[in-house]
Amino acid sequence: MRFEHRSTGHIAAIFTVSVWGATFISTKILLRHFTPVEILLLRFALGLVALWVISPRSMRLQERRHEAYFAGAGLSGLVLYYLCENIALNYGDASVIGVMVSSAPLFAGICSALFLKTHLKSGFFVGFAVAIVGLCLIAAGDGGSGHVQPVGAALAFCAAMAWGVYSTLTRKIAECGYPTVGATRRIFTYGVAFMLPIAAAMHFRPQAVWTASPVEIANLLFLGLGASALCFMTWNFAVKLLGTVKTCVYIYASSAVTVVLAAIILHERMTPQAIVGTILVLAGLLLSEGRFPGRKEAQHGTL
Repeated sequence: MRFEHRSTGHIAAIFTVSVWGATFISTKILLRHFTPVEILLLRFALGLVALWVISPRSMRLQERRHEAYFAGAGLSGLVLYYLCENIALNYGDASVIGVMVSSAPLFAGICSALFLKTHLKSGFFVGFAVAIVGLCLIAAGDGGSGHVQPVGAALAFCAAMAWGVYSTLTRKIAECGYPTVGATRRIFTYGVAFMLPIAAAMHFRPQAVWTASPVEIANLLFLGLGASALCFMTWNFAVKLLGTVKTCVYIYASSAVTVVLAAIILHERMTPQAIVGTILVLAGLLLSEGRFPGRKEAQHGTL
């Protein structure tokens, strides 16, 4: 793969995780008015509409069995990941939940090794171990940056596992040669379809939109148009250029963005432990990035 293509992929990944790091803050603000499932459905419904506007033409499947890839990606990457994440934010600070969810690269690597036969070298595990130490420091700290209930921690790790499955499925989709926008839109369609019965069962309130404040509407638009429609395309584009595991390592960086923004916007306390932990998380990113077996995976582009 040419250097300029790799650079473009890295830029797209950095942009995406920076925005996604801020989504924990927006979601935390929205939870004051909306339920987790309401945020989930509204954000991805907005994103789906935006994707249809960008690319209104229908995308034909090459094989019928590929439908299962799109359905599985919508279920794991949109429904399970974000539902677990949103509910987890009710049981802990945004900074802690954000860092715990950043364990997703490990599960992406494991799924890739098991199902895609990707070879993981020691650098992957060294980087993850360093990041986990940082995660534990943040979670064990006192004050705001260390507050999380066990159920919140469990849900955060469930979200990370769901993202590992999503990453594996999107690679399979990309290997089929589907366009990024069309594939992302199809994944969103399944995600929203799966969310509808869940929202109905959990008493979705349409009137919550009309009673929301301008700040809450702004955060909802940010999640739906920016963090969903735009960032899922830039993420899928980055993974297409860099590979599943190599791109997922950037999720480590999103936790640092979350910790800093949580301190600034939500006034969650950044303890010395949280600062050291954030540095270690970023160090884990650099270690993993520098020692990934990127050549082989880069040749087999992913979504």
